[in-house]
Amino acid sequence: MKLSIVGIGPGSAGGMTLEARERLSESELIVGYGLYVDLVKDLFPEKEYYTSGMRKETERVRFAVEKAAAGTRTALVCSGDSGVYGMASLAFETAEALGLEAGDIEVIPGVTAALSCGALLGSPLSCDFAVISLSDLLVPWERIEKRLACVAESDMPLVLYNPSSKKRRDHLKKACRIMMGSRSPRTVCGIVRNAGREGQSAELMSLEELADYEADMLTTVIIGGSSTRNICGRMVTPRGYSGKYDIAGKGGQNGSGEEENEKTDRISRGGGPLLIFGGTSEGRELALRAERAGYETWLSTATEYGRETAQAHLKGVKILAGKLPEDEIESLIRNRGFSCVIDATHPYAGHISGSLEQAAENTGIKLVRVRRKIQTGPTDEEVMFFSTMDEIIDFLNGTEGGVFFSTGSNAAESYSRLIDMEERGCVRILPSAEALEKVKKAGFSSRNIMCMQGPFSEEMNEACFSFFNVRWLVTKSSGRAGGFDEKISAARRLGIKVLVLAPPQETEGIAMEEALKMIGEGRL
Repeated sequence: MKLSIVGIGPGSAGGMTLEARERLSESELIVGYGLYVDLVKDLFPEKEYYTSGMRKETERVRFAVEKAAAGTRTALVCSGDSGVYGMASLAFETAEALGLEAGDIEVIPGVTAALSCGALLGSPLSCDFAVISLSDLLVPWERIEKRLACVAESDMPLVLYNPSSKKRRDHLKKACRIMMGSRSPRTVCGIVRNAGREGQSAELMSLEELADYEADMLTTVIIGGSSTRNICGRMVTPRGYSGKYDIAGKGGQNGSGEEENEKTDRISRGGGPLLIFGGTSEGRELALRAERAGYETWLSTATEYGRETAQAHLKGVKILAGKLPEDEIESLIRNRGFSCVIDATHPYAGHISGSLEQAAENTGIKLVRVRRKIQTGPTDEEVMFFSTMDEIIDFLNGTEGGVFFSTGSNAAESYSRLIDMEERGCVRILPSAEALEKVKKAGFSSRNIMCMQGPFSEEMNEACFSFFNVRWLVTKSSGRAGGFDEKISAARRLGIKVLVLAPPQETEGIAMEEALKMIGEGRL
């Protein structure tokens, strides 16, 4: 039996290895998926061909194995590499099932999409990286989700094959949400379509933007790690040379003499411990950046649940749980010798920011307020904005129909003013005993309380709203990270009117991007 499993690379003649061309030239019969066979027909027009369509892999591999066993010199072509999501493994299994000797099957490697697309984007895979296919045809989606979560936490760049198809349009969005559980929405990502073929295109975008990208089976996606950068429009993950060698040729170990050495030493020491307040994704992102920059990092979360979530993502960060009164914050600052306090709490939690300001003034410590991007908008018939929760309750008391609160448990005292609360009120809160106790005291019936951790997809929101048969949704303007868009879309599809608690207008503080940059450059 003479069977060659040939990886033809991205599709162009120039992207095919010499060995692959040699095997195809020697073959009498070329077998493969129609699209891939079309890529080599012009090079070898004299050959005999056998093609089959999508999901006919077992049929064409069996045909190739049987033809080879009968004495025909056969080449089974695969896009990219023959072993990476290719037909090589199936050919060996098929030969075994037919009772044939598999020793004469040879595997000819090709340039897999991770490498060809990485080269088009720049150099995103210069160190460790992972590859995952989002196709759940052969692998259960639950297993794919677990793998995505592990890679997300590892900080390795990730290559996604088969990101979307007609039957699974939302898989890329789901994957991006999993990645944003551990990575910044601003993480540099790249998409390549038709690599090495007619219509080739490559584009850089953020992880947040990628979640809304309409990919297809001809698209390959690369999600960067925390060190991945956009350098002159190219996606690059540095290997670390600049921190060890003089790559700029300006003298000194790190390329800029004593000043650069001093800066590097300061970052490695961290310049003194940092204390970060904020148990949400922004707080975790800042803590992760500080830890990687060499700071001794402390993160304070308001709830035990916030502590548990942070611990799942931050291994080297000291985490405090529970609301700290002003005197305890002062005591903590004085006793631990923090060099800076970062306030990354939500604008709705103004009392915490006030306590931090007073503690900073009393201790003389540097305080940095991170200003969040919060969505707001004009009031219309479907989506109405209010300044306070009390205003929302006053409005609802003049209406009828069920109300779904997705604004957490801290506004429980205001919720209790809703007329017919036990019948009308439904609430979704974090799964913590503290939150549950608050909403029960507010008057919510146990049958109308949902304890779940978000953010939630549009489909999940729609299922929740439908289950409780509500007419009104009350939500905060929590932005993309809080799943605001998905809640609004689900409500619109069901004809539910939305009441939005608008955030306080923040005029002070620095943007999240600037805070991350300051930490990375050791300026805190």
